[in-house]
Amino acid sequence: MIKEIVQFTERLPEKLKTEGLKPKEGLHIMLSMKQENSNWKIDTDNVEWEYYSKKDDEITDFLQKCMQLQINAWMIDTNKCFDTPTKAIHSCSPYCIGFKREHLEGGKKFEANASKNKVQIAERMAAYFTKALELVSKKEKQRLKIFENIFTSTEHPQYFLSLLSKNEKYKELGEKEYIVFYLDESLHIYQSVHERYLAEKLFNTSSYNTKIDNNRLIFGTNNFFNGFNSSMPFLLHQSATFDISGRISNEEAKRLFEFQQILPRKILPNPLPIFLYQEELQGKIIGLFKQSGYKISYKEIIETLWDKHKDFLANYYLLNYQDTKEGLVFNDFDFVSKFEYYLKDTAGYAWQIQNLFGKTNSYDVSTIFEFQNRVVQLIFNNQLVVKGKEDSWRYKYFEEIDEKYCKSARNRLNILKFRKAIYEFIYKSKRQAFTKPMFDEMITVSILEDIRLDKYENKQHSEYFNISKKLNIWFSLYEKFNNIQPQNSKPMASKLADYQQFVADIASGKEISATVNEEEFAFAAGQVIAFILNQSESSNNSYQRMEPYLQKGKAEHLKSAIAAEIARYKHKIYNYRGNPFKAAAAFVLSYDSEKDLKKYLPQLLAGLFAENQLYRGNKQNSENSIES
Repeated sequence: MIKEIVQFTERLPEKLKTEGLKPKEGLHIMLSMKQENSNWKIDTDNVEWEYYSKKDDEITDFLQKCMQLQINAWMIDTNKCFDTPTKAIHSCSPYCIGFKREHLEGGKKFEANASKNKVQIAERMAAYFTKALELVSKKEKQRLKIFENIFTSTEHPQYFLSLLSKNEKYKELGEKEYIVFYLDESLHIYQSVHERYLAEKLFNTSSYNTKIDNNRLIFGTNNFFNGFNSSMPFLLHQSATFDISGRISNEEAKRLFEFQQILPRKILPNPLPIFLYQEELQGKIIGLFKQSGYKISYKEIIETLWDKHKDFLANYYLLNYQDTKEGLVFNDFDFVSKFEYYLKDTAGYAWQIQNLFGKTNSYDVSTIFEFQNRVVQLIFNNQLVVKGKEDSWRYKYFEEIDEKYCKSARNRLNILKFRKAIYEFIYKSKRQAFTKPMFDEMITVSILEDIRLDKYENKQHSEYFNISKKLNIWFSLYEKFNNIQPQNSKPMASKLADYQQFVADIASGKEISATVNEEEFAFAAGQVIAFILNQSESSNNSYQRMEPYLQKGKAEHLKSAIAAEIARYKHKIYNYRGNPFKAAAAFVLSYDSEKDLKKYLPQLLAGLFAENQLYRGNKQNSENSIES
């Protein structure tokens, strides 16, 4: 992974590496030095300062200047700062000092330190400058002592505080906002000093650094997402014959650091495709992202490039990352041998969601992203793939999933169980990653939870449309995830019409074949149950009444439950013209099977929600008896 990221970062335009940067939120103060009678002093009459908030639409020229200096005066992380062990000063340059408001009088950290008799930040600034001044020459140290004295002088103690007190914005600063003092020097000077800081601090530890070679390269232990710590024995290999697994150069370490700084700014796509040997294509992707104002998604990039570059969308690494409160996190980094954009059946036709259960239109699912936004979005109730306002989309393949928005705890677990496989199926074209058993379980849980949560109010079922749409998806895509497809097998969508004809034949008194199977039995049982439930005079007419039937694993148990309900409503259900129900019920109650009925849950649900064939001859009740 390190090699690929280093090569990717080396090819990035220098301008892009600073794109999206913003100053630290807070007060930025620029001090300058002037020479009088061969002596240097701080020009206290010409202090510049500005306040910056992320709410500000524009960044002024002054703040742009401060931002460039800040970038080249800032620590890698708190483990590499000069203010040890408290880690409150986050700059790392003798030309700059930056810290948060909370560490000064009136701040929470200041009060906490006072209550515990701990040293305050003003008393630690001398130690900070001692380390920072090691980065410059002896001559420059003498001059910079003038800047240091603003913060550490005993003759004029805490002069910087009196300077701050003159600024109205200081009084309004939030606890977590920064106060950053800069000495007005050229960007080049800041950069050269920062390079010296980075040369040592970019490595995990200096203990394993090599001596500088003829190419000015130093090799040391990688600090990029590396938890190695030589001072903690429990983190070391106990049986290995070596202390470290390898080294990287200071140039590689710098590229990794740059990459780590770029990602949180959201100026690159996420997930990010990293092409190693296709610089032109990588350039086009970055160009598209820049043209969009850094808002175009990975999906839109693929869609834009597909027609002209589909043969080249292969052999790349895909990185998915998050910028969290705890820092940058890599969710996934994997090799994609070939990206497959279109979804086609064995005959070469686009996948299609058919209108099999009513109340919806048929539609094509011809691409992998249509599958994501039209199928996955619906199955997981808009909580994994989230459609927002104005057709905005959010994808939570690696984010926290809040149970309170998932309709139920079981729905949340359903998302957590299958989202990684779905991500690999969609984004990495790993067709074997998402299988038919996964698809069946995923959609079964979703439908059963809709049934359990249904409410019947004002003659409407709250979950009818959700269930019917999910059944359309299930039956339409039933065979699509079966990696071993039996030859000449009939699609489930086509079988539905056969099931309905089978029940219609029973209801009309036609003689049926002796080779009736469990699929036909389950569908017929669903039709009978739906008919019975429609006779109920209960105050609760929700789909929750189906649950006892759906939980039966044996034919005998299901038949017993049906027989008990028939006995309750016998006076109503045998009064329909031609008694179509009587014939269907007789078939269901006489059918014997020892097989596990849970395998035929799709057919049972289809019987419950498909147009009911037992109302033949009764126009008043010609529609599905339990739909809204």
